[in-house]
Amino acid sequence: MRLLRCICLLGLMVTSPICTAGDSSRSGTLTLRDGSTSRGELCAHHSPSSLLWQSPDFTRPFEFQLTGVESLYFADSDILPPKRGEFTLELGNGDLLQGELTDWADGLIHLRSTSLGLLRIREQSLRRFVRAESPSDWLYTGPAGLSQMEIRSGTWREDGARLWTDQPGSCLAANLTIPSKALIDLELEWQGQPDFAFSLTFDPDNEEAPRLGCSIETWGTTLALAGEREHFALVEPILKQVPRMSRVRLRIFLDQTTQTIRVFQPGGVQLAEMQLPTTPPLTEPPPQNPPKPPPQAEPLAPPAGFRLENHGPRLRLNSLRIASWDGVPPSIPGTVPGRILSLDGTSYAGLPRGFDKERLALQVLIPNSEQEERIPLETLALAEFAGEREISPGNITVVLRDQSRLTGDLLRVNDEDLELRSPAIPSDIRVPRESIRSILRQTWDSSSPTPTDSISRGQLEMVGTRLNGELMPGEASDSAHCLSWRPEYCDQPIPLKRTSSGRIVFRDVAPSVAHIPRDTSPASPSNNTWSLETPHEIHLITGDTSFCKVVDWDEQGILMQTALGARKQIAHDRIQAVVLAPEIPLPVLSPEKQLRLLTLPRNQQIAPPTHLLCAVTGDLLRCRVISLRQDSLSIQVHQQEMEIPASRVSHILWLHPERLSPKVKASPEELTTVASDSPAVLSKSGGRGQIILTDGNRITLQMQRSSEERIQGEHELRGELEVPLSEVAQILLGRDIETASADLNYNQWVLRKAENPLVIEQATGTQVERQASGLAGKPAPDFQLDLLPGGTYRLSESRGKVIVLDFWASWCGPCMLSMPSLQLAMAEFNADRVQLVSVNIEEQPERIQQALQRLKWVQPVVLDRDGAVSRRFQIDALPQLVIIDARGVVVQHVIGGGQRTADVMSTTVRQLLRE
Repeated sequence: MRLLRCICLLGLMVTSPICTAGDSSRSGTLTLRDGSTSRGELCAHHSPSSLLWQSPDFTRPFEFQLTGVESLYFADSDILPPKRGEFTLELGNGDLLQGELTDWADGLIHLRSTSLGLLRIREQSLRRFVRAESPSDWLYTGPAGLSQMEIRSGTWREDGARLWTDQPGSCLAANLTIPSKALIDLELEWQGQPDFAFSLTFDPDNEEAPRLGCSIETWGTTLALAGEREHFALVEPILKQVPRMSRVRLRIFLDQTTQTIRVFQPGGVQLAEMQLPTTPPLTEPPPQNPPKPPPQAEPLAPPAGFRLENHGPRLRLNSLRIASWDGVPPSIPGTVPGRILSLDGTSYAGLPRGFDKERLALQVLIPNSEQEERIPLETLALAEFAGEREISPGNITVVLRDQSRLTGDLLRVNDEDLELRSPAIPSDIRVPRESIRSILRQTWDSSSPTPTDSISRGQLEMVGTRLNGELMPGEASDSAHCLSWRPEYCDQPIPLKRTSSGRIVFRDVAPSVAHIPRDTSPASPSNNTWSLETPHEIHLITGDTSFCKVVDWDEQGILMQTALGARKQIAHDRIQAVVLAPEIPLPVLSPEKQLRLLTLPRNQQIAPPTHLLCAVTGDLLRCRVISLRQDSLSIQVHQQEMEIPASRVSHILWLHPERLSPKVKASPEELTTVASDSPAVLSKSGGRGQIILTDGNRITLQMQRSSEERIQGEHELRGELEVPLSEVAQILLGRDIETASADLNYNQWVLRKAENPLVIEQATGTQVERQASGLAGKPAPDFQLDLLPGGTYRLSESRGKVIVLDFWASWCGPCMLSMPSLQLAMAEFNADRVQLVSVNIEEQPERIQQALQRLKWVQPVVLDRDGAVSRRFQIDALPQLVIIDARGVVVQHVIGGGQRTADVMSTTVRQLLRE
């Protein structure tokens, strides 16, 4: 069987397609019909019924059935403006082709496109051609990300240039200029039962503002045009049966002067029309002798923006363009014999018949006569053809960066282009891949994959990728993970790369249950053996837990013994906690107290504590654990070694000072990110996976193989393991293991360096800042600190005096220069009414004594050993004075050094003494 499996795997590797080296490297996002998305690159592939897609997280590309593809959007898809003199040809199916008109012969119109080269388009496919708009004609073209938008509620995300949300209740708004006569080109896409409203409003910042009376929204299974005024509303259906997964592109013609709204398909078919009356309707019968009627209401002012509200599963704004409109209603196909519009606004009936290459003029036949005119292209704004223009649909639409849209059947994807066959163009079209903005599926298949109840079905989640599918059997190799994934609409599974990061979600994790002490239940010969042999718990940094007995402890790590008698050495850098008394919970601290406990003062950063001891009484102690043997724990506190009974300790937490960021200020989140992104972590994560069981427990394995029923691998404590897939809730991969474990209880005890105050250079003139701060006018925080050389000082016991707190450090040059001036200035005041207290921040007494001897300092000095008092007084720069009046209220912060600081202090103290 093992040989047969290897042969099958080898066969898959040989027959599976690969991306060639010459493929375009443009990245994008592929969306499938079931809502799955994948970042990656389009690969060359010569099949008209599938797309080859290479995700950066997989060893080989997926071959997706074309019927399962929803869309493909490329990231680098800036819109290219049209060139001067170009026209946009609109086909009967709504396709747009942009370029320069060069000829018209044998029923074919010649168009030279910047993106597609020379095209010959069948005359009977053409509905109209319009002078290509310059950038100034479009007042808005987007969306261009969230920078021009405001998220009013919920969550919106960027997908290339598109904006999408899958959160019901999300609302997006923007202030945009919409003229009184406007053309609004809108494309929306949804998955699931749609429930949304696209509204043009007077003031998108004011929820109570009346709406313009133009809203495209869903009413059950109907897509409708809703008109709204202050006293009434109208509704006209646009589409009566909206599919659960669809895309709609609409052209809205809005005339504020006549209060008329028309909605068209891109091909020119009118879907809805509405005219709002300018006077409110009567709500009761008119009186017998009616008074003089009031004047008609003034037309509403042009709207200033839009709102897009989503109340369904998933909604995406693909395109929104707003332009001025000349007010001429678009003609309905088959009802107009032909129309010509000049740039000067002149409009008349005429049927385009040909092209004069020498004069660069359009030949137009005037109806009811044999007269033919030539209209120079430089004066032409629009030419409309007569009759219906039917074009058979293709299976995809390619949208180009110059805003051309071409629908046809996919033939193949080459390294540099893709080939398309359109019924409007006799020859096959080669579309350069660098010119493509998106590829959209056009043929809608109502069928959907039938989900199974397999235990291996789930969702793969990675950066930019969410793929529904199934975990398939696999075996690890030098480059491939043992986990292989088969998404929907794909026949073959593809292995993940060994270095991929992400997660696979199969089912929910059961809610956490209270910890049941193992040694408090009645003993029995069958169930108490485990507790007696494994009285301790070891928690690894990955979140894995092992019940064991700690046998020995040295500088290299811990020697543990399992219930089966096996012994295992574990390095300190892999351990997060050892629980000696599992029946005692970890103490719960307030966020402020925990922050103080885990903040490393400046004077301890050279030899930081490595462990945190939790006593059975709930007390906490930072220290360095040296050894644990039998019933005694040897620790080091402030360079002094001592022995304590192990029975007094419930938990030992590893603080891992080696993970401290070199930055001065680092949050626990930043420290976790630094650790998980380090090269060492990345190199060790290859082939590694963490299994989260349905009961919440975690097992981290160096995964070796997976089958339809189980996952096999090596655990760093337990050796070879097999985990039934039916018990697996999630699998974490790569960096996601460290990211997820950072939120676990024991891993939240992370050291952080104290923030060093900013040193302000010696101040002169106006450089001293008299800062009120957030404490001004409030009672000063009380504190008690040790005095140097002995005793204690409590601030509240000095009530009745003006207190000047001088925060300083010997390494702060401006502090040392300012202190003599401050001491000299204090000689002016009575010591019974004014007191200067020097607050040293996080330094050793020996170093402080040396500095004070040089300064001949006689004022009292208190020791803020851990910086807690300086944080309470919001000291973020040195030197800094805090002046407190006789009532104990903070009056002023003075930042800076030098004689100017002493002068400011003296002035403030004099004012306080006069009050």
